[in-house]
Amino acid sequence: MKIFNIAIDGPSGSGKSTVAGLVAKELGFFHLNTGSLYRALALEVIKHGDIKDENEILNILKSVSLEIAFVDNRQVTSINGRAVDGLLREERIGMVASYISSFQGVRDIVNCAIKKCAKNNSMVVEGRDIGSVVFADSPYKFYLDASSEIRAKRRFVEINKTKPYEEILTDLVKRDNQDKTRQVAPLIRCDDAIYIDTSNMAIKEVVDRITKHIK
Repeated sequence: MKIFNIAIDGPSGSGKSTVAGLVAKELGFFHLNTGSLYRALALEVIKHGDIKDENEILNILKSVSLEIAFVDNRQVTSINGRAVDGLLREERIGMVASYISSFQGVRDIVNCAIKKCAKNNSMVVEGRDIGSVVFADSPYKFYLDASSEIRAKRRFVEINKTKPYEEILTDLVKRDNQDKTRQVAPLIRCDDAIYIDTSNMAIKEVVDRITKHIK
């Protein structure tokens, strides 16, 4: 059986998680959210306090076992054998995840786990450097985007308006800048990736466009 790995990249709020999940379902593949892997490592770092030093962070993570499994077609992200997916959605964890992802040693841990999983599973993998780094040889690459205002509104609705829209927008722009300007594997659109602006598209439209291209 041939293994396929489809790369979907894009900034936060571009719809890539929802779209990747639906594309995976349509194709009978697994959906891998790489952001959860960085968030899982961030969770481990946060346990040790407000640490910024790269060497200290890598020292904390060197003994950590990061594992990916699929149970009932759902991703299970584990740290040292403990599933942590339900603990990863806090804004602080997202910011720490973005920060530590700028370190090559951290990316090596995550990419190793992804590639290990990809050897035996056809997956739709979404993140920020999947097409540019992790699966650079994949013939199936997509880059989803949307205006920062649209993405902030989506997040505002997603969290049931429990945080001011203006604050969400400010955090999102800061996260975008952090992701796009980091020296290691920044968020970029590959030349061979199909660009899709989801600002004014329904989710089904985006999914149909991607699956039609792949099929």
